[in-house]
Amino acid sequence: MNFQELFRELSAPPMAFRPGDVLMYPDSAEFSILLLESGTVEVSRYAQEGERILQSFMTAPQCLGLIESLTESPVLSGVKAVTAGRYYNLRLKDPLFQTPEVLMLLLRYLAGLSEETMRQNAEEKHLSKKDRLAYAIYKNTKAPFPATLPLKREDLADLLAIPKRSLYRYLNELEEEGCIFREKGKIFVDEDGHERLAEKMK
Repeated sequence: MNFQELFRELSAPPMAFRPGDVLMYPDSAEFSILLLESGTVEVSRYAQEGERILQSFMTAPQCLGLIESLTESPVLSGVKAVTAGRYYNLRLKDPLFQTPEVLMLLLRYLAGLSEETMRQNAEEKHLSKKDRLAYAIYKNTKAPFPATLPLKREDLADLLAIPKRSLYRYLNELEEEGCIFREKGKIFVDEDGHERLAEKMK
């Protein structure tokens, strides 16, 4: 089973969201599981001083709130929509989560997240700031091409802790190298550019 097959098994219709909508609040104890069918969201938390810490961007399909529901612990991070999309709001006691096929899918999902996090952390230790930017663009753009990067330049600067002036310089360099192109303030990646970005990760 994959996520597309899981979505077809759900009887309740998905709920739509718009950019800026908050799908999950930090410290919430509702124990909801959000199945992201489409769209991109940002995951962030707040330090004790109230400073917002941007942790990651996630593009569908994703399963959010699963670990908190399993451990019955409050949500540590908030989830806010970056693009429009759709999601399902479920509970762990839903009979769907008792089927072996769904449990195996979720286990593979959690294992994949863990592996991706470890691999990303290991890779980023050896990447320059420019290559970290290239990696973030590569990771957040998918076929069909040309793909629009769903993140703003300010989001990239916050996520990667890169000064905005340096970010603009790196974007100019990536554009000159044929990895990206920009129109009306948005960043696009075509198929050749995506392959060039992948080469930078090797």
